[in-house]
Amino acid sequence: MAQVAVAPMATPAPTLPRLLAVNKDFTSLDEQIRQATHIIGLPDGWEILREGKERSDISRRIVRARAEWALRWILEKLRDETEAGTQARANEACWNLLDWMLHIVPTSRAATQLRDADFTSILEKTLQENSEREVAVGAQRGERVNDISESSETAREEPSPSRKRKRPSSGSSTPSKRQALDGPITATQGPLQLSNLFGAITSVTKTLTERADNTSADGAIQAEHIRMALRTDSAQAARILKSWLTAVHKLLLTQLGSASKGLRSRVLSSLPYVLQIWNLRNIDADDDTGASAEQFSTECLIAALTLHDTLRTLDAEDPDPAVDGVIQSMERLLASHLLAPSRSAFFATAAKTEKNDEAVDATMFAEYLLPLRAKIEQAAEIQDASEPLPTFFKPLFRAIPYLLDLTIKCFPSRTHKSRATGGTWIQGVFVSLAECAGCPLEEPKHAVHKSSIEIVEHLINTLATYSLTVHPKILQKYFWFHSGVKSLSKQEQAINWSLIAALIKLDANLFLTQPKSASSTTAELPDDMAQILFDQISSRPAEDVIPGRSSVTSPDFMQRASSSGLQQEHTATINSTMTTVVETIIMPILTAFARNRDLLGYIHRWDAQLCGSSPTRRTPFKTLSQSVWRDRKLMLAFKAVFENSLTSHQIVNLFKVHVGRIGTEIPHAPEELTTFFAGAYSSTVIINAIIESLEDDETIENLREHLRSALQNYAISVQDKQYRSNSDIELLWMTISQLLVIMWPVDLQMSRPRQEDFLRPLVEQAMEDVSTGRKQKDGERIDSKGRAGAFMFLLTACDHLRSVEGWDELVQRSLRKILKALSTSRLEATDLSSMAEILCAEFPHLLEYLETGSREGTLLDLLSKIAKHTSAEIAPQIATALSQHFFTKASPDLRNAYSSALLATVDKMGENDDLVATTMDALLQVVPAAISRSQREAILDNITDKLRSNPHNVEPYLSIMNHLMQVSNSTAKISSNGKTLFAISQSLHDAKLESVSTLEGFQELVRLTLHYLLLNRDQKQNKDYLTVFGAKLDAVLEKPRKCTSEKLAVLRATIMVQKDAAVVDWSQYLRLLDYCLQGKILPADLILDALNDFRPEFLNDHPDILGEVGGLIRKWINLQSGLNDVLSSPWNDGLSSLPLPTWIRLQKVLARYRLYRDIEWFLELSAQLLKAEVVPQDIHDILESVSDAISSLSLSERLQLLPFLAKEGDQPEALRLLHIVVSKLEDGQAHDGEQTQQQLVLVPRICALLGKSPSTEVFNTLLDSLDTIMNEKPWLLSQNNIEVVLATLVGLTSRSAPSFPSASAPKIYTRLCHTSRLILKLYRGRLGGRFHLLLPLLQNLLLCLFIPNNNRGNALPPWLKPTTATLTPTNATQYTRLLSTLCSPTLSSISKSHHRRTANTRDSLNDPIKAARDYVAQHIYPLLSSFSRFQLNGRLDPQVRDKLMPGIWEVVGIASLNREGLDAMFAGMDKSSQGVWRGVWEEWRRVHRRGKERERKS
Repeated sequence: MAQVAVAPMATPAPTLPRLLAVNKDFTSLDEQIRQATHIIGLPDGWEILREGKERSDISRRIVRARAEWALRWILEKLRDETEAGTQARANEACWNLLDWMLHIVPTSRAATQLRDADFTSILEKTLQENSEREVAVGAQRGERVNDISESSETAREEPSPSRKRKRPSSGSSTPSKRQALDGPITATQGPLQLSNLFGAITSVTKTLTERADNTSADGAIQAEHIRMALRTDSAQAARILKSWLTAVHKLLLTQLGSASKGLRSRVLSSLPYVLQIWNLRNIDADDDTGASAEQFSTECLIAALTLHDTLRTLDAEDPDPAVDGVIQSMERLLASHLLAPSRSAFFATAAKTEKNDEAVDATMFAEYLLPLRAKIEQAAEIQDASEPLPTFFKPLFRAIPYLLDLTIKCFPSRTHKSRATGGTWIQGVFVSLAECAGCPLEEPKHAVHKSSIEIVEHLINTLATYSLTVHPKILQKYFWFHSGVKSLSKQEQAINWSLIAALIKLDANLFLTQPKSASSTTAELPDDMAQILFDQISSRPAEDVIPGRSSVTSPDFMQRASSSGLQQEHTATINSTMTTVVETIIMPILTAFARNRDLLGYIHRWDAQLCGSSPTRRTPFKTLSQSVWRDRKLMLAFKAVFENSLTSHQIVNLFKVHVGRIGTEIPHAPEELTTFFAGAYSSTVIINAIIESLEDDETIENLREHLRSALQNYAISVQDKQYRSNSDIELLWMTISQLLVIMWPVDLQMSRPRQEDFLRPLVEQAMEDVSTGRKQKDGERIDSKGRAGAFMFLLTACDHLRSVEGWDELVQRSLRKILKALSTSRLEATDLSSMAEILCAEFPHLLEYLETGSREGTLLDLLSKIAKHTSAEIAPQIATALSQHFFTKASPDLRNAYSSALLATVDKMGENDDLVATTMDALLQVVPAAISRSQREAILDNITDKLRSNPHNVEPYLSIMNHLMQVSNSTAKISSNGKTLFAISQSLHDAKLESVSTLEGFQELVRLTLHYLLLNRDQKQNKDYLTVFGAKLDAVLEKPRKCTSEKLAVLRATIMVQKDAAVVDWSQYLRLLDYCLQGKILPADLILDALNDFRPEFLNDHPDILGEVGGLIRKWINLQSGLNDVLSSPWNDGLSSLPLPTWIRLQKVLARYRLYRDIEWFLELSAQLLKAEVVPQDIHDILESVSDAISSLSLSERLQLLPFLAKEGDQPEALRLLHIVVSKLEDGQAHDGEQTQQQLVLVPRICALLGKSPSTEVFNTLLDSLDTIMNEKPWLLSQNNIEVVLATLVGLTSRSAPSFPSASAPKIYTRLCHTSRLILKLYRGRLGGRFHLLLPLLQNLLLCLFIPNNNRGNALPPWLKPTTATLTPTNATQYTRLLSTLCSPTLSSISKSHHRRTANTRDSLNDPIKAARDYVAQHIYPLLSSFSRFQLNGRLDPQVRDKLMPGIWEVVGIASLNREGLDAMFAGMDKSSQGVWRGVWEEWRRVHRRGKERERKS
């Protein structure tokens, strides 16, 4: 800060004349201020002085009379209505001078002058002039924009909207030209100037509000003076608040990308001061509530909602406690001045009128929303004019759903009565907000824009989030008027599928058949909404399902899409969207019908849709959308509810009805023919679904005759030409396959005549169907799907027939047809890929029926087809599945044939890359010992020749060779010729294939080869090999300048595998490394890797090599510029001296050869490397080097490192190193009390850091150390340490826990449950008498599983925000395991606490497990009480509840051992909790009773 020059104490002339002459002598405002401050005695640089002792000293020296004059003078400047006043109010120095004078002038005198000058009007004008200037949207870029200084009555406000929006008239005046820019910079103020000015205004306001808050005995009267100066009418206070919020919003937008959190916090910290001015306002006489809701909504609503949305966006992107606090202040402001008065008026009106749940009208709330509704109307007009929507409107769109969310959170309903009364209020708010968005409860006269529909969707989803609903008739009206189904006007319009999905998510019972007493009173609205909706799904073209697409699709579009290459993308979009319709609309409706015991009603409607989409009624433009009613997910959902929703009698009758359709004689009349085949198609789909859903043996037995009849009918139908020509062939074959699977063991397996009568004709027909070609012109036309269905039937039939004698010939013929059908001439690409995958993954055992002489060729052809016609992701998986079957279950002959086929694929390497990629994984699945040595060596020799002649894509080849070399291959070329490996290395060098992975693969190949040679080096062949190989190595060692990376890989592999310098002399090898490193013959990284090949055990046995390598490294370090200084000086981030990969290798060398300055220096280097962007393998190497370095330290040295590494702050790298030090601490090495104390303080230190974890990485690292201590280092845990750990875990699960990203919540919960279980499993004996420490942990973990209903999320830890993240069923399972560990302990977990009692005979006869359970029963009941209470304030996700309840039943079961405790718990509950507990108890009794019955039966 600049040195402030203090004004001289002497005053040579009277100051009043000089002050009076300032305005006359100087025209510039800045010069006038400079002269005035100089005259009154302020020093130079007074503007930069803030609060502090220096400013206080200067203030005491100022003459009060001069200060009063200056205060009056500056207020007159600010009050001026002319252009000079505008400039003064925009001048930062004016406000700074005003702040100085307010600190000097006595409060009473200052308050008088502020009242006389009407300070609140000055503040209002200043904020309006400098934060609310607006510019026209239509201004061209670079054009001078004129300021529009509007009054608060007109600025950004539109007239109150009518309920009917008029269409914009044509002309030059468009809605966007009337809309203010939402840009953050005004026309005259830049962002920096505006920020500085706002900071000065904030300082003045802060000074005044702090004095107004003075409650001391001496300052109370003075505070009242200031309050009177700040007190104004509610209208002006609202205008000031609006302008202030607007200024804060603009400053946030200008500083969003560049401002620090500190600058952002300074801007946000100004809000409490203006809120205090707002709270000091004079309440209007006619305002009964005292909330000034009308003035707030008129002036401040838009600004408050916009700022609130911006703050929420900031908090989501970068969590900040300062931002979170301001968000809460804004929410309290909206709740107090918008929601609370609206709610009071609502209930006051409701008390005077008759209750009518359907027509609840929050009139006052709707009136308060008029400014927001005006903006939404304005946005609609802009969209009607086909103009781009300014970004200013987007926060307002998002604000409408959040107002509903805020309403629910601010007025929680904790009792049944409050839920009943509060539900009507929530319903009224919902309807008002939807109407504000442009979606009233009546048929719209004009098209509603998509943005308005999306708002209503968010509103509905908000209700669903809190498990709230509204009157069904209200939801029905939104369905009829805004979903896009055929409306009363009979106009065709696009369907809003997402809105329908939201309605179903909220209340799927809307679409159930309503009883007559509850049906719609409006004759024009149909009652069967499900039928109408299903008809719309079936009748709409597939393109209409895509949001935003027109409902009319012309053939021209399809032609253009196809010709432009977009047809495939278009079809994928349709399929994806139709899947969404199935999952979010049809499946929930199916579940609702099943839940209400009316599954037959759904099947009836499903039948109608299937009849309408049968092949006989399908039109060309509807083919893409018909699969929706046969979607696989829909079938699985039907299967999940089928048997549980219908009785056995209903299932039999339903099946009988649909089988009867198939067995009916085909009519002759054309009009009857279409109806017949449509019904047959629908029945086939339903029969298929029923058969797949059958699991109960009794039901299958009851259906036995009908299943036999169905099989007989389908066997006849699939061979009837007329039936086939009007049916879906694929569906027929799939249904027959299903019937065959279910009828084979009960009706066909033991009856040869029935096999002949039914199966043989069907198999012959299926073989004929799969044999027809796609382009076959004569005969019956069968599409690819039909051939695929026949293909599946053949696989199913052959799989069953192979278990019966006498069918081998038919199975062989069928298999030939099956394999021949795997071609593009028979199947489309998708079907071909699916059938190949099914054959190889589910029916590979059928390949045993391949003819012996052609097995190898057939399998090779099969592999080629898989490689050619399946995707690059699936083909290797199919080949891998084949390999796993052939080498584990297949016969030896078939296994040899498959091995030969794989060998043949190696021969084609370089010719067919697809085949190579497909069989690569298959070769790696081969167990080397499972195939003959000749086959292995043939593959090795083939690859060797390719690597020597024309190497390319060598990494997969090297992987295969290394895999096959896991066993000995003594006569292979690489094992029998000592020159082969060097020939390969030269070939790789010539082709410049020297990547790290290639060199590693080649080095591993050399190592494996030498391994088997050195094991039997006395054999003549191996001796000859090693002689030739050694001569080649000597040549490399003698001419190091000609050494290449590949030759170095050979040397490294030899060094690693040899013993006692049997092949390479150590000294020669080190001299070569020294020469290559100092002479830069090879990259330094390769040499450092070679030095790291020496294991620590080897170096301990060869100290001469250790010293020689140390000298070699030091010599290289001295040659590197600046590196020696980095290594010999205290660490100061010297990573820039070398590339990062080199540093990683050097760190390992320094650790292995102990060349670092000291251990602290080495740990700092390691932490810096971990902080850099390194791959997981490098991280592993760094940590392994640290582990080696720590291992060489004594216990005292290791203990001294603990405080060095365990530091506060976001240092996850140092804490990872701490975990290594912890893992290296060993028991029994502490020689004195000081070392023991150092060990025992470790856990509390870790817990202290854990409770303040700044990030999830730090959290996980510290918890790793804690888990390691509990698992492996029990001597580091005292009784106090166990209690500290429990207290820390309680804090981490409470509202005082650190803030972590919400996305990490499931993983954080998993870690906490795991650590808690460790305590119970390993240290249960230390919990005696301390159950009060464990219970809060269990209660907090249980609470985390609940989704809070209303404003009950404050008790959750900050890392679990219910609006952004919830826990998963897996987390519930983990908590259940924790409860099981508590309630059902193992003997090992409690034996440590009982092992000392063995001397007492009576104690040894007691069951320790029973004693532990009894102890838990005495203290566990508070957890059950919490479970009941949590259900009042939250809810469990259904899947989470399913996983949680087994653990709760264990707790209830063990608590039932102490009935007195349960009775006491029940007596202490409130009535609501008692009601919940009764339900839990009754449910447990039912579960407990069923469990006993099962045990009795078993």
